[in-house]
Amino acid sequence: MYGFLRSLFLFRESTFKASLTHYTTRSGVCPESCACPRSVQRNVDGENLTDGDVVICADEKTAIKARSRHRSPPEPGTPLHVKHEYDRHGGCTYQATLIVGTGEVYGQCVTRNTRANFERLVEDVMNHPLCSMADRVFWILDNGTAHHPNTFTGWLKKQYDNVEGVHLPKGASWLNQIELYFSVLTRKTLTGGSFESIVELMHQIAGFEVLWNAVPEPFE
Repeated sequence: MYGFLRSLFLFRESTFKASLTHYTTRSGVCPESCACPRSVQRNVDGENLTDGDVVICADEKTAIKARSRHRSPPEPGTPLHVKHEYDRHGGCTYQATLIVGTGEVYGQCVTRNTRANFERLVEDVMNHPLCSMADRVFWILDNGTAHHPNTFTGWLKKQYDNVEGVHLPKGASWLNQIELYFSVLTRKTLTGGSFESIVELMHQIAGFEVLWNAVPEPFE
């Protein structure tokens, strides 16, 4: 009887320890789904890009929250302390474009990520002298609803004769260089920030864009 109970205890102990074991996982995108289309590389449909061509990477950063955080002001020798608690004041979406050749960023903060808002951004960017004088302008996009290939590409061709819309494969939005700028924006001005309203959050994002464009550098 004692031997049976001891065996049962050891079995339960080993099962409990196994449930606490830290397992490692590996995730990624299958090679066939992230193959970069030829149009995103240095040629478009077999034609090399020229100095007269402009490439624009565009996307949106959604669900940016305006949160006011409780802080303890810094003192000599003591860093700023940001408490975990915060109050919510709504959120916004940052629709933005990156001119690949110059590194310039042009965007807008909106309360709704709609196609109409994104088309307004396209019109503003296409008025840029670099785009208006370009031989061809290529817009690199993912398959988001604000610029879905089923609707956005046709609108783009009707509005501009020198524009081509290039949509990345599903699950490959990370290939879009505007995501690099979003990462810098998040680390430099959003993470740990405290915003009392959506307006204050929008001003912070717009202000960072101005500072970025003062000394823009293309991503390599």
